[in-house]
Amino acid sequence: MRAKRKKRKVVESEFGKGFLYPLMLFACHMDTAIHFMENNRMMRDRMAQPTYEPYIGKMAIKYRGKTVKKIPLTKGSGLYFQVPPKPCPPNLFTDARALSLWINGASDHLYDLTIPKNLPKKLGRRIWDWRCNVLDWGHGKGLCVLNGMPIKEYQYIRKEFNDIVFEIDKWVSSRPVRADYY
Repeated sequence: MRAKRKKRKVVESEFGKGFLYPLMLFACHMDTAIHFMENNRMMRDRMAQPTYEPYIGKMAIKYRGKTVKKIPLTKGSGLYFQVPPKPCPPNLFTDARALSLWINGASDHLYDLTIPKNLPKKLGRRIWDWRCNVLDWGHGKGLCVLNGMPIKEYQYIRKEFNDIVFEIDKWVSSRPVRADYY
Protein backbone atom coordinates (compact mmCIF):
# COMPACT_ATOMS: atom_id res chain seq x y z
CA MET A 1 0.00 0.00 0.00
CA ARG A 2 1.31 3.42 -0.97
CA ALA A 3 1.74 6.12 1.59
CA LYS A 4 -0.33 9.21 0.94
CA ARG A 5 1.64 12.28 0.12
CA LYS A 6 1.03 15.36 2.18
CA LYS A 7 -0.17 18.29 0.18
CA ARG A 8 2.27 21.15 0.20
CA LYS A 9 1.00 24.34 1.69
CA VAL A 10 0.86 27.01 -1.01
CA VAL A 11 2.44 30.20 0.20
CA GLU A 12 1.57 33.36 -1.67
CA SER A 13 3.29 36.68 -1.63
CA GLU A 14 2.26 39.78 -3.50
CA PHE A 15 5.80 41.17 -3.81
CA GLY A 16 8.05 38.10 -3.43
CA LYS A 17 9.36 36.20 -0.45
CA GLY A 18 12.78 34.82 0.42
CA PHE A 19 16.29 36.18 0.53
CA LEU A 20 17.72 36.62 -2.98
CA TYR A 21 14.43 36.79 -4.88
CA PRO A 22 13.18 40.02 -3.21
CA LEU A 23 16.64 41.57 -3.67
CA MET A 24 16.52 40.71 -7.36
CA LEU A 25 13.02 42.20 -7.67
CA PHE A 26 14.28 45.38 -5.97
CA ALA A 27 17.20 45.49 -8.42
CA CYS A 28 14.75 45.37 -11.33
CA HIS A 29 13.45 48.77 -10.16
CA MET A 30 16.88 50.46 -10.09
CA ASP A 31 16.80 51.97 -13.58
CA THR A 32 13.18 53.06 -13.33
CA ALA A 33 14.26 55.85 -10.95
CA ILE A 34 16.10 57.50 -13.86
CA HIS A 35 12.98 57.20 -16.06
CA PHE A 36 10.79 58.73 -13.34
CA MET A 37 13.16 61.73 -13.12
CA GLU A 38 13.29 62.10 -16.93
CA ASN A 39 9.49 62.06 -17.12
CA ASN A 40 9.25 64.74 -14.44
CA ARG A 41 11.77 66.93 -16.28
CA MET A 42 9.72 66.50 -19.45
CA MET A 43 6.57 67.54 -17.59
CA ARG A 44 8.34 70.63 -16.16
CA ASP A 45 9.47 71.60 -19.66
CA ARG A 46 6.01 71.00 -21.10
CA MET A 47 4.38 73.20 -18.45
CA ALA A 48 6.86 75.99 -19.24
CA GLN A 49 5.76 76.08 -22.92
CA PRO A 50 3.07 78.51 -24.03
CA THR A 51 -0.15 77.00 -25.39
CA TYR A 52 -2.29 78.10 -28.30
CA GLU A 53 -6.04 78.44 -27.97
CA PRO A 54 -8.53 79.04 -30.79
CA TYR A 55 -9.88 82.58 -31.00
CA ILE A 56 -13.66 82.55 -30.68
CA GLY A 57 -15.58 85.77 -31.00
CA LYS A 58 -15.86 88.55 -33.56
CA MET A 59 -13.03 90.01 -35.57
CA ALA A 60 -13.41 93.56 -36.75
CA ILE A 61 -11.94 94.61 -40.07
CA LYS A 62 -10.91 98.24 -39.95
CA TYR A 63 -10.06 100.59 -42.77
CA ARG A 64 -8.54 103.99 -41.93
CA GLY A 65 -9.59 103.61 -38.30
CA LYS A 66 -13.23 102.81 -39.03
CA THR A 67 -14.84 99.38 -38.61
CA VAL A 68 -15.89 98.16 -42.01
CA LYS A 69 -17.08 94.66 -41.24
CA LYS A 70 -17.37 92.31 -38.23
CA ILE A 71 -16.72 88.64 -38.95
CA PRO A 72 -17.83 85.95 -36.47
CA LEU A 73 -15.05 83.46 -35.69
CA THR A 74 -15.64 79.89 -34.57
CA LYS A 75 -13.35 77.16 -33.31
CA GLY A 76 -12.49 75.93 -36.81
CA SER A 77 -11.63 79.36 -38.25
CA GLY A 78 -7.88 78.77 -37.93
CA LEU A 79 -7.14 81.89 -35.90
CA TYR A 80 -5.28 81.17 -32.64
CA PHE A 81 -3.76 83.27 -29.91
CA GLN A 82 -0.87 82.41 -27.65
CA VAL A 83 -1.57 81.78 -23.98
CA PRO A 84 1.38 82.36 -21.65
CA PRO A 85 2.42 79.34 -19.57
CA LYS A 86 0.83 78.89 -16.19
CA PRO A 87 3.36 78.87 -13.38
CA CYS A 88 4.20 75.32 -12.29
CA PRO A 89 4.02 74.76 -8.53
CA PRO A 90 7.63 74.73 -7.32
CA ASN A 91 7.67 71.20 -5.90
CA LEU A 92 5.34 69.41 -8.32
CA PHE A 93 7.62 67.73 -10.89
CA THR A 94 10.95 67.67 -9.03
CA ASP A 95 13.52 64.87 -9.13
CA ALA A 96 12.98 64.33 -5.40
CA ARG A 97 9.24 63.72 -5.96
CA ALA A 98 10.09 61.27 -8.76
CA LEU A 99 12.44 59.40 -6.41
CA SER A 100 9.71 59.24 -3.78
CA LEU A 101 7.40 57.54 -6.28
CA TRP A 102 10.20 55.18 -7.30
CA ILE A 103 11.14 54.12 -3.75
CA ASN A 104 7.47 53.59 -2.92
CA GLY A 105 7.17 50.97 -5.66
CA ALA A 106 10.62 49.41 -5.26
CA SER A 107 10.52 49.00 -1.49
CA ASP A 108 7.41 46.80 -1.57
CA HIS A 109 9.63 43.83 -2.46
CA LEU A 110 11.52 44.09 0.83
CA TYR A 111 8.57 43.44 3.14
CA ASP A 112 9.00 39.65 3.05
CA LEU A 113 12.80 39.66 2.88
CA THR A 114 14.06 36.85 5.12
CA ILE A 115 17.70 36.81 6.14
CA PRO A 116 19.24 33.32 6.39
CA LYS A 117 20.37 32.24 9.86
CA ASN A 118 23.78 31.09 8.61
CA LEU A 119 24.58 34.53 7.17
CA PRO A 120 27.36 36.33 9.10
CA LYS A 121 25.76 38.52 11.79
CA LYS A 122 27.49 41.71 10.63
CA LEU A 123 26.25 41.25 7.05
CA GLY A 124 22.76 40.25 8.23
CA ARG A 125 22.55 43.37 10.41
CA ARG A 126 23.74 45.56 7.54
CA ILE A 127 21.08 44.10 5.21
CA TRP A 128 18.38 44.53 7.85
CA ASP A 129 19.35 48.17 8.53
CA TRP A 130 19.40 48.92 4.79
CA ARG A 131 15.99 47.23 4.38
CA CYS A 132 14.50 49.28 7.24
CA ASN A 133 15.88 52.51 5.74
CA VAL A 134 14.46 51.70 2.29
CA LEU A 135 11.04 50.78 3.72
CA ASP A 136 11.05 53.95 5.81
CA TRP A 137 11.63 56.08 2.71
CA GLY A 138 9.14 54.06 0.65
CA HIS A 139 6.28 53.86 3.13
CA GLY A 140 7.17 56.01 6.13
CA LYS A 141 8.80 59.42 6.07
CA GLY A 142 9.13 59.29 2.26
CA LEU A 143 5.38 59.68 1.93
CA CYS A 144 5.22 62.47 4.49
CA VAL A 145 8.08 64.65 3.23
CA LEU A 146 6.59 67.33 0.99
CA ASN A 147 9.75 67.89 -1.04
CA GLY A 148 10.32 64.18 -1.71
CA MET A 149 13.37 61.98 -1.30
CA PRO A 150 16.76 63.71 -1.58
CA ILE A 151 19.01 62.55 -4.42
CA LYS A 152 21.81 61.91 -1.89
CA GLU A 153 19.55 59.38 -0.14
CA TYR A 154 18.88 57.64 -3.47
CA GLN A 155 22.62 57.48 -4.17
CA TYR A 156 23.25 56.04 -0.68
CA ILE A 157 20.53 53.37 -1.11
CA ARG A 158 21.90 52.39 -4.53
CA LYS A 159 25.54 52.23 -3.39
CA GLU A 160 24.67 50.32 -0.23
CA PHE A 161 22.62 47.84 -2.28
CA ASN A 162 25.56 47.24 -4.63
CA ASP A 163 27.91 46.76 -1.66
CA ILE A 164 25.49 44.33 0.02
CA VAL A 165 25.13 42.22 -3.13
CA PHE A 166 28.94 42.18 -3.47
CA GLU A 167 29.29 41.00 0.15
CA ILE A 168 26.67 38.28 -0.40
CA ASP A 169 28.61 37.14 -3.45
CA LYS A 170 31.80 36.93 -1.36
CA TRP A 171 29.92 34.98 1.32
CA VAL A 172 28.73 32.46 -1.27
CA SER A 173 32.48 31.89 -1.80
CA SER A 174 32.75 33.02 -5.36
CA ARG A 175 35.50 35.51 -6.02
CA PRO A 176 33.67 38.64 -7.19
CA VAL A 177 35.50 41.55 -8.77
CA ARG A 178 34.04 45.06 -8.51
CA ALA A 179 32.90 46.69 -11.73
CA ASP A 180 34.22 50.06 -12.79
CA TYR A 181 30.82 51.04 -14.21
CA TYR A 182 27.39 50.33 -12.73
